[in-house]
Amino acid sequence: MTKSKNKATKWQSKSTTLTLMALAFLCGYSTALLDVFDSFTGEVESYEVKNIQQLTLTNHEKLDTRLANKNLNKTQESGKKVLPNHTSESFVNPVEAHFHSSDTYDAISMLNKVIILSEMGNYADQGEIAEALDSFKNLLVTSADEQANLIDHMRTLSFESKEFHHIVSILQELPEHQGSLALTSVALELSQNDDIKSQEQFLLLAANLNNNIENPRIQTALADIAIYAEDSEHIVLDALTLLKPFHMDNYEKEQILTRINNLLATSNTTNRSQLINNALKFSNNEEREHMASQFIDSNYDIETRHEILSGLHTGIVPRSNQLKELLLNIASNQSDPLNQAAQSTLKELFYITYQEYKQIKN
Repeated sequence: MTKSKNKATKWQSKSTTLTLMALAFLCGYSTALLDVFDSFTGEVESYEVKNIQQLTLTNHEKLDTRLANKNLNKTQESGKKVLPNHTSESFVNPVEAHFHSSDTYDAISMLNKVIILSEMGNYADQGEIAEALDSFKNLLVTSADEQANLIDHMRTLSFESKEFHHIVSILQELPEHQGSLALTSVALELSQNDDIKSQEQFLLLAANLNNNIENPRIQTALADIAIYAEDSEHIVLDALTLLKPFHMDNYEKEQILTRINNLLATSNTTNRSQLINNALKFSNNEEREHMASQFIDSNYDIETRHEILSGLHTGIVPRSNQLKELLLNIASNQSDPLNQAAQSTLKELFYITYQEYKQIKN
Protein backbone atom coordinates (compact mmCIF):
# COMPACT_ATOMS: atom_id res chain seq x y z
CA MET A 1 0.00 0.00 0.00
CA THR A 2 2.77 2.35 0.95
CA LYS A 3 4.71 1.51 -2.21
CA SER A 4 1.72 2.24 -4.41
CA LYS A 5 1.30 5.62 -2.75
CA ASN A 6 4.96 6.51 -3.28
CA LYS A 7 4.76 5.63 -6.97
CA ALA A 8 1.70 7.78 -7.39
CA THR A 9 3.46 10.71 -5.73
CA LYS A 10 6.57 10.35 -7.97
CA TRP A 11 4.37 10.18 -11.05
CA GLN A 12 2.57 13.36 -10.08
CA SER A 13 5.90 15.11 -9.52
CA LYS A 14 7.20 14.12 -12.94
CA SER A 15 3.93 15.07 -14.59
CA THR A 16 4.07 18.50 -12.95
CA THR A 17 7.68 19.01 -14.05
CA LEU A 18 6.88 18.02 -17.61
CA THR A 19 3.88 20.38 -17.62
CA LEU A 20 6.02 23.25 -16.36
CA MET A 21 8.69 22.53 -18.97
CA ALA A 22 6.07 22.48 -21.70
CA LEU A 23 4.63 25.76 -20.52
CA ALA A 24 8.10 27.35 -20.40
CA PHE A 25 8.81 26.17 -23.93
CA LEU A 26 5.51 27.52 -25.19
CA CYS A 27 6.08 30.89 -23.51
CA GLY A 28 9.55 31.24 -25.05
CA TYR A 29 8.33 30.27 -28.46
CA SER A 30 5.48 32.79 -28.27
CA THR A 31 7.87 35.56 -27.21
CA ALA A 32 10.16 34.77 -30.12
CA LEU A 33 7.23 34.81 -32.50
CA LEU A 34 6.14 38.17 -31.12
CA ASP A 35 9.64 39.62 -31.63
CA VAL A 36 9.75 38.38 -35.18
CA PHE A 37 6.29 39.80 -35.84
CA ASP A 38 7.21 43.16 -34.33
CA SER A 39 10.37 43.35 -36.45
CA PHE A 40 8.49 42.48 -39.59
CA THR A 41 5.72 44.96 -38.77
CA GLY A 42 8.32 47.71 -38.20
CA GLU A 43 9.94 47.05 -41.53
CA VAL A 44 6.58 47.09 -43.26
CA GLU A 45 5.64 50.37 -41.55
CA SER A 46 9.04 51.91 -42.38
CA TYR A 47 8.72 50.85 -45.99
CA GLU A 48 5.22 52.26 -46.23
CA VAL A 49 6.25 55.60 -44.63
CA LYS A 50 9.20 55.95 -46.98
CA ASN A 51 7.00 55.20 -49.98
CA ILE A 52 4.38 57.69 -48.80
CA GLN A 53 7.03 60.40 -48.25
CA GLN A 54 8.61 59.73 -51.63
CA LEU A 55 5.20 59.77 -53.29
CA THR A 56 4.31 63.04 -51.56
CA LEU A 57 7.57 64.70 -52.65
CA THR A 58 7.11 63.46 -56.21
CA ASN A 59 3.55 64.79 -56.32
CA HIS A 60 4.64 68.16 -54.93
CA GLU A 61 7.43 68.38 -57.50
CA LYS A 62 5.00 67.56 -60.28
CA LEU A 63 2.54 70.12 -58.95
CA ASP A 64 5.26 72.81 -58.73
CA THR A 65 6.35 72.01 -62.28
CA ARG A 66 2.78 72.22 -63.57
CA LEU A 67 2.21 75.53 -61.79
CA ALA A 68 5.50 76.96 -63.08
CA ASN A 69 4.71 75.89 -66.65
CA LYS A 70 1.20 77.31 -66.30
CA ASN A 71 2.53 80.68 -65.10
CA LEU A 72 5.16 80.70 -67.85
CA ASN A 73 2.52 80.07 -70.50
CA LYS A 74 0.32 82.85 -69.10
CA THR A 75 3.22 85.28 -69.12
CA GLN A 76 4.18 84.40 -72.67
CA GLU A 77 0.57 84.66 -73.86
CA SER A 78 0.22 88.11 -72.31
CA GLY A 79 3.18 89.37 -74.35
CA LYS A 80 5.52 89.90 -71.42
CA LYS A 81 9.17 89.03 -71.75
CA VAL A 82 10.43 86.14 -69.67
CA LEU A 83 13.93 85.87 -68.35
CA PRO A 84 15.37 82.65 -69.80
CA ASN A 85 16.60 79.76 -67.65
CA HIS A 86 15.63 81.39 -64.33
CA THR A 87 13.24 79.64 -61.96
CA SER A 88 11.91 81.26 -58.81
CA GLU A 89 14.45 79.30 -56.75
CA SER A 90 17.57 79.67 -58.89
CA PHE A 91 17.23 83.28 -60.17
CA VAL A 92 18.97 85.94 -58.13
CA ASN A 93 18.08 89.57 -58.84
CA PRO A 94 21.44 91.34 -59.39
CA VAL A 95 20.15 94.48 -57.72
CA GLU A 96 18.94 92.63 -54.62
CA ALA A 97 22.09 90.53 -54.47
CA HIS A 98 24.24 93.66 -54.46
CA PHE A 99 22.25 95.86 -52.11
CA HIS A 100 20.72 93.39 -49.65
CA SER A 101 24.21 92.27 -48.72
CA SER A 102 24.99 95.68 -47.28
CA ASP A 103 23.13 98.20 -45.17
CA THR A 104 25.24 101.07 -46.55
CA TYR A 105 23.45 103.31 -49.01
CA ASP A 106 25.98 105.96 -50.01
CA ALA A 107 25.86 108.08 -53.18
CA ILE A 108 28.15 105.80 -55.20
CA SER A 109 26.28 102.58 -54.37
CA MET A 110 22.92 104.23 -55.10
CA LEU A 111 24.30 105.51 -58.41
CA ASN A 112 25.32 101.95 -59.30
CA LYS A 113 21.84 100.73 -58.42
CA VAL A 114 20.22 103.29 -60.70
CA ILE A 115 22.59 102.36 -63.55
CA ILE A 116 21.95 98.61 -63.11
CA LEU A 117 18.19 99.13 -63.14
CA SER A 118 18.26 101.47 -66.13
CA GLU A 119 20.36 99.02 -68.15
CA MET A 120 17.90 96.17 -67.50
CA GLY A 121 15.55 97.84 -69.98
CA ASN A 122 12.14 96.17 -70.28
CA TYR A 123 13.06 93.60 -67.61
CA ALA A 124 13.25 96.32 -64.94
CA ASP A 125 10.30 97.33 -62.80
CA GLN A 126 9.60 100.97 -63.71
CA GLY A 127 8.24 101.60 -60.25
CA GLU A 128 11.48 100.31 -58.75
CA ILE A 129 13.53 102.59 -61.03
CA ALA A 130 11.46 105.63 -60.02
CA GLU A 131 11.80 104.73 -56.34
CA ALA A 132 15.59 104.31 -56.67
CA LEU A 133 15.91 107.68 -58.43
CA ASP A 134 13.82 109.46 -55.81
CA SER A 135 15.85 107.93 -52.97
CA PHE A 136 19.10 108.90 -54.70
CA LYS A 137 18.02 112.50 -55.27
CA ASN A 138 16.77 112.79 -51.70
CA LEU A 139 20.15 111.61 -50.41
CA LEU A 140 21.98 114.21 -52.52
CA VAL A 141 19.63 117.00 -51.41
CA THR A 142 19.84 116.17 -47.70
CA SER A 143 23.55 115.32 -47.52
CA ALA A 144 26.14 117.84 -48.72
CA ASP A 145 28.87 115.28 -48.01
CA GLU A 146 27.31 112.66 -50.29
CA GLN A 147 26.84 115.27 -53.02
CA ALA A 148 30.52 116.22 -52.68
CA ASN A 149 31.52 112.53 -52.81
CA LEU A 150 29.53 112.09 -56.03
CA ILE A 151 31.21 115.13 -57.62
CA ASP A 152 34.64 113.81 -56.61
CA HIS A 153 33.74 110.46 -58.17
CA MET A 154 32.61 112.23 -61.36
CA ARG A 155 36.03 113.87 -61.71
CA THR A 156 37.65 110.43 -61.97
CA LEU A 157 35.43 109.31 -64.85
CA SER A 158 35.79 109.60 -68.58
CA PHE A 159 33.48 112.42 -69.61
CA GLU A 160 32.29 110.25 -72.51
CA SER A 161 31.20 107.41 -70.20
CA LYS A 162 27.60 106.43 -69.46
CA GLU A 163 28.25 106.83 -65.74
CA PHE A 164 29.30 110.46 -66.21
CA HIS A 165 26.14 111.25 -68.18
CA HIS A 166 23.99 109.56 -65.51
CA ILE A 167 25.54 111.77 -62.85
CA VAL A 168 25.06 114.97 -64.88
CA SER A 169 21.45 114.06 -65.67
CA ILE A 170 20.60 113.34 -62.01
CA LEU A 171 22.32 116.49 -60.73
CA GLN A 172 20.37 118.60 -63.22
CA GLU A 173 17.11 117.32 -61.75
CA LEU A 174 17.87 118.33 -58.16
CA PRO A 175 15.58 121.07 -56.79
CA GLU A 176 16.64 124.69 -56.31
CA HIS A 177 19.42 124.32 -58.91
CA GLN A 178 21.64 122.51 -56.41
CA GLY A 179 23.04 120.17 -59.05
CA SER A 180 23.55 122.93 -61.63
CA LEU A 181 25.50 124.97 -59.09
CA ALA A 182 27.73 121.99 -58.35
CA LEU A 183 28.34 121.38 -62.08
CA THR A 184 29.07 125.09 -62.60
CA SER A 185 31.71 124.96 -59.89
CA VAL A 186 33.43 122.00 -61.57
CA ALA A 187 33.20 123.68 -64.97
CA LEU A 188 34.85 126.86 -63.67
CA GLU A 189 37.70 124.82 -62.19
CA LEU A 190 38.26 123.12 -65.56
CA SER A 191 38.19 126.48 -67.36
CA GLN A 192 41.43 127.45 -65.60
CA ASN A 193 43.33 124.79 -67.59
CA ASP A 194 44.64 125.35 -71.11
CA ASP A 195 45.00 121.74 -72.31
CA ILE A 196 42.58 120.39 -74.91
CA LYS A 197 41.17 117.66 -72.66
CA SER A 198 40.21 120.16 -69.93
CA GLN A 199 38.68 122.47 -72.52
CA GLU A 200 36.61 119.62 -73.98
CA GLN A 201 35.42 118.63 -70.49
CA PHE A 202 34.58 122.25 -69.69
CA LEU A 203 32.54 122.59 -72.90
CA LEU A 204 30.70 119.35 -72.20
CA LEU A 205 29.73 120.52 -68.71
CA ALA A 206 28.88 124.02 -69.96
CA ALA A 207 26.45 122.52 -72.49
CA ASN A 208 24.59 120.88 -69.57
CA LEU A 209 24.31 123.92 -67.29
CA ASN A 210 20.88 125.02 -68.51
CA ASN A 211 20.30 128.61 -67.29
CA ASN A 212 23.72 128.71 -65.62
CA ILE A 213 25.26 128.90 -69.08
CA GLU A 214 24.66 132.67 -68.78
CA ASN A 215 26.92 132.86 -65.74
CA PRO A 216 29.34 135.74 -66.61
CA ARG A 217 32.41 133.70 -65.64
CA ILE A 218 31.26 130.81 -67.84
CA GLN A 219 30.69 133.20 -70.76
CA THR A 220 34.14 134.74 -70.29
CA ALA A 221 35.73 131.27 -70.33
CA LEU A 222 33.82 130.40 -73.52
CA ALA A 223 34.98 133.62 -75.20
CA ASP A 224 38.60 132.89 -74.27
CA ILE A 225 38.37 129.47 -75.92
CA ALA A 226 36.65 130.88 -79.02
CA ILE A 227 39.30 133.57 -79.45
CA TYR A 228 42.51 131.89 -78.31
CA ALA A 229 42.14 128.09 -78.58
CA GLU A 230 44.63 126.61 -81.04
CA ASP A 231 44.85 123.48 -83.18
CA SER A 232 41.23 122.47 -82.67
CA GLU A 233 38.54 124.00 -84.87
CA HIS A 234 35.77 121.88 -83.38
CA ILE A 235 36.52 123.25 -79.89
CA VAL A 236 36.20 126.81 -81.23
CA LEU A 237 32.89 125.92 -82.92
CA ASP A 238 31.53 124.35 -79.70
CA ALA A 239 32.46 127.47 -77.74
CA LEU A 240 30.87 129.76 -80.36
CA THR A 241 27.65 127.76 -80.23
CA LEU A 242 27.38 128.24 -76.44
CA LEU A 243 28.34 131.92 -76.40
CA LYS A 244 25.59 134.54 -75.98
CA PRO A 245 26.35 137.77 -77.93
CA PHE A 246 24.33 139.94 -75.54
CA HIS A 247 26.84 139.09 -72.77
CA MET A 248 29.72 140.52 -74.83
CA ASP A 249 30.92 144.03 -75.48
CA ASN A 250 31.73 145.32 -78.98
CA TYR A 251 35.45 144.71 -78.61
CA GLU A 252 34.92 141.03 -77.76
CA LYS A 253 32.52 140.66 -80.68
CA GLU A 254 35.12 142.12 -83.03
CA GLN A 255 37.69 139.62 -81.74
CA ILE A 256 35.22 136.79 -82.31
CA LEU A 257 34.49 137.94 -85.88
CA THR A 258 38.20 138.25 -86.62
CA ARG A 259 38.72 134.67 -85.44
CA ILE A 260 35.79 133.42 -87.53
CA ASN A 261 37.04 135.19 -90.66
CA ASN A 262 40.48 133.66 -90.18
CA LEU A 263 38.92 130.21 -89.89
CA LEU A 264 36.74 130.81 -92.97
CA ALA A 265 39.86 131.54 -94.97
CA THR A 266 41.32 128.12 -94.13
CA SER A 267 38.29 126.00 -93.19
CA ASN A 268 37.04 123.02 -95.16
CA THR A 269 33.49 123.00 -96.50
CA THR A 270 32.28 120.74 -93.65
CA ASN A 271 32.52 123.51 -91.04
CA ARG A 272 32.00 126.52 -93.31
CA SER A 273 28.21 126.73 -92.87
CA GLN A 274 28.59 126.60 -89.06
CA LEU A 275 31.17 129.37 -89.17
CA ILE A 276 28.88 131.48 -91.38
CA ASN A 277 26.00 130.98 -88.96
CA ASN A 278 28.15 132.10 -86.02
CA ALA A 279 29.52 135.05 -87.97
CA LEU A 280 25.96 136.22 -88.56
CA LYS A 281 25.17 135.75 -84.87
CA PHE A 282 27.94 138.11 -83.73
CA SER A 283 27.45 140.74 -86.44
CA ASN A 284 25.21 143.82 -86.56
CA ASN A 285 22.53 144.24 -89.21
CA GLU A 286 24.76 146.07 -91.67
CA GLU A 287 27.49 143.44 -91.34
CA ARG A 288 24.93 140.64 -91.74
CA GLU A 289 23.54 142.13 -94.94
CA HIS A 290 27.04 142.46 -96.36
CA MET A 291 27.95 138.87 -95.40
CA ALA A 292 24.68 137.51 -96.83
CA SER A 293 25.26 139.27 -100.13
CA GLN A 294 28.77 137.81 -100.25
CA PHE A 295 28.06 134.20 -99.31
CA ILE A 296 24.85 133.75 -101.34
CA ASP A 297 26.99 133.87 -104.49
CA SER A 298 27.29 130.69 -106.55
CA ASN A 299 31.06 130.67 -106.00
CA TYR A 300 30.40 129.27 -102.51
CA ASP A 301 29.29 125.73 -101.58
CA ILE A 302 25.60 124.89 -101.44
CA GLU A 303 25.60 124.38 -97.63
CA THR A 304 26.95 127.91 -97.05
CA ARG A 305 24.35 129.41 -99.42
CA HIS A 306 21.54 127.49 -97.69
CA GLU A 307 22.78 128.94 -94.39
CA ILE A 308 22.12 132.45 -95.75
CA LEU A 309 18.58 131.46 -96.76
CA SER A 310 18.05 129.95 -93.33
CA GLY A 311 19.21 133.25 -91.79
CA LEU A 312 16.60 135.07 -93.85
CA HIS A 313 13.85 132.74 -92.65
CA THR A 314 14.84 133.06 -88.98
CA GLY A 315 15.23 136.83 -89.25
CA ILE A 316 18.91 136.96 -88.35
CA VAL A 317 19.65 138.20 -91.89
CA PRO A 318 17.71 141.40 -92.71
CA ARG A 319 15.72 141.52 -95.93
CA SER A 320 17.08 144.13 -98.30
CA ASN A 321 16.60 145.18 -101.93
CA GLN A 322 20.14 144.09 -102.70
CA LEU A 323 19.46 140.54 -101.43
CA LYS A 324 16.14 140.49 -103.29
CA GLU A 325 17.87 141.25 -106.60
CA LEU A 326 20.48 138.55 -105.98
CA LEU A 327 17.73 136.00 -105.20
CA LEU A 328 15.76 136.98 -108.35
CA ASN A 329 18.82 136.23 -110.47
CA ILE A 330 19.32 132.86 -108.76
CA ALA A 331 15.61 131.97 -109.06
CA SER A 332 15.64 132.80 -112.78
CA ASN A 333 18.67 130.60 -113.47
CA GLN A 334 17.46 127.03 -113.99
CA SER A 335 21.01 125.66 -113.81
CA ASP A 336 21.66 127.08 -110.31
CA PRO A 337 21.22 124.34 -107.65
CA LEU A 338 19.72 126.96 -105.32
CA ASN A 339 17.04 127.87 -107.90
CA GLN A 340 13.99 126.28 -106.23
CA ALA A 341 14.98 127.35 -102.70
CA ALA A 342 15.47 130.94 -103.89
CA GLN A 343 12.02 130.95 -105.51
CA SER A 344 10.38 129.74 -102.32
CA THR A 345 12.23 132.34 -100.23
CA LEU A 346 11.16 135.17 -102.55
CA LYS A 347 7.50 134.08 -102.45
CA GLU A 348 7.44 133.67 -98.67
CA LEU A 349 9.59 136.56 -97.41
CA PHE A 350 9.68 139.33 -100.06
CA TYR A 351 7.16 141.48 -101.84
CA ILE A 352 7.38 140.66 -105.54
CA THR A 353 5.47 142.15 -108.46
CA TYR A 354 3.56 140.18 -111.08
CA GLN A 355 6.34 140.82 -113.60
CA GLU A 356 8.93 139.48 -111.11
CA TYR A 357 6.74 136.44 -110.43
CA LYS A 358 6.52 135.71 -114.19
CA GLN A 359 10.29 136.17 -114.42
CA ILE A 360 11.05 133.44 -111.89
CA LYS A 361 8.14 131.26 -113.10
CA ASN A 362 9.46 131.15 -116.66
